Amino acid sequence: MTAPTVGTEADRYLQRVRAALADLPEDERNELIEDLSAHLADISAESPETLTAASLEQRLGQPEAYAAELRASAGLAPAPRANASSRLRNISERVRARLETVPAYRQFVAFLPELRPGWWVLRGYFFAVIVAAIFVGGFSGVLPDSGSDAVVFLVFAALAVYGSVWLGRRSGGFGRWGRRAVLAGGVFVALVGLAVVTTSSGSDYYDGGTYYSGGPLENASDLRVYGPDGQLIRDAQVFDQDGSPVVLPENCPSLQRTRTDGGVAENVYPRTVDPSVDPMYCDSGRAPVAEQLPGLNPRVPTAGTSVPISPAPSGTVSPTPSGSVSPSGSVSPSGSVSPSGTVSPSVSPSGTVSPAAPTPTR
Repeated sequence: MTAPTVGTEADRYLQRVRAALADLPEDERNELIEDLSAHLADISAESPETLTAASLEQRLGQPEAYAAELRASAGLAPAPRANASSRLRNISERVRARLETVPAYRQFVAFLPELRPGWWVLRGYFFAVIVAAIFVGGFSGVLPDSGSDAVVFLVFAALAVYGSVWLGRRSGGFGRWGRRAVLAGGVFVALVGLAVVTTSSGSDYYDGGTYYSGGPLENASDLRVYGPDGQLIRDAQVFDQDGSPVVLPENCPSLQRTRTDGGVAENVYPRTVDPSVDPMYCDSGRAPVAEQLPGLNPRVPTAGTSVPISPAPSGTVSPTPSGSVSPSGSVSPSGSVSPSGTVSPSVSPSGTVSPAAPTPTR
């Protein structure tokens, strides 16, 4: 039988010797390490405060070498070649033994048990965060967005913390695999809860678009976009000055719109309430949509601003003469002489100017 050295460096040394003799029957292995167990108990009693793995190995040698000596003294065959898991375990044990020689590492390991209560509290809080994210919604920092939801969350978080502390105080008796399962579950809860808290967009953002709160859009849940002619523009996609979609909170679920590229469009206005929602449980509070409003007056140009001139309709004659003169030099008989003796040119139907016949002088 082995001596009661559980929880000490001597016990860890003994367990490594037992692992090196794992191929032997249980009775034969206990018989080989019986003297070693008593010897380790004496060493542990001599200096319980300063006993380390390094000091034991310096005094007795490596546990695997000690086990080989026990085999040789009993006339047994050497241990079979270690597999990959055994080699990995031996490497980790050697690394830990080296770290034990560093005073800062020993102080850190001794301080870790003091952090357990804080870890239990965080584990319970993150568990409450995950449950609240599933059933309530987004978070603003460490609390849910809504004030009423935050009160319920705090109550539930207190109960979750109490349960986590209760589990932490009793997990020491769950056995090796039970303790590992509790630790793995706690790490998973902490990682997921931390992701929920750090990635929640809160009340300023929603579904990748800009969620506007405060200011003139504080109570807005829908938009009406009208053109310069006063006509309502339906299915208008609204963006802000940075190109981010303008997404307002919804009083009632609206019909989902999709883009031609397959994406979801959350910024389409005016919204259409989902007809499958019972009106008794959803008060949209929406005023009737006006299809037509007074249009906008034309822009008044300011000084120095050129005003574009629209082209004249077809069939009209431009008041500006073309300036082209018939090259034939023929005199149109339609020319007339004004009483003052000046010659008035005539305009042909094609728009060319023909010089009038000269009037002979007397």
